[in-house]
Amino acid sequence: MKAKRTAHTVYQLAYHFVWIPKYRARMLGGAVGERLAGMIGEICAAQDWEVAGLEVMEEHVHLFVSCPPRDAPARVMNVIKSLTARALYEEFPQLRKVQWSGKLWADG
Repeated sequence: MKAKRTAHTVYQLAYHFVWIPKYRARMLGGAVGERLAGMIGEICAAQDWEVAGLEVMEEHVHLFVSCPPRDAPARVMNVIKSLTARALYEEFPQLRKVQWSGKLWADG
């Protein structure tokens, strides 16, 4: 990854995030996983974050992303988890049967 520039900074920040669905449910395979990967790419592109690596497994997600210093890691995950959960529940209503608690992603 090359260093990037903004008006007042030069940076090379990259974060490795790993997160799981609530109760570590095996629900991210097949069409759900493919759609999730596409959504993460779209969200990162819209926020000006560069995805260096992404792998969606049945029960967890690995994301290696480069972000500008203005975006805290907690904000990055908040944006990704909230937007993907909302969209996945809308596109795949059967997920509500697996995740009856109403929360798709585990805390943390």
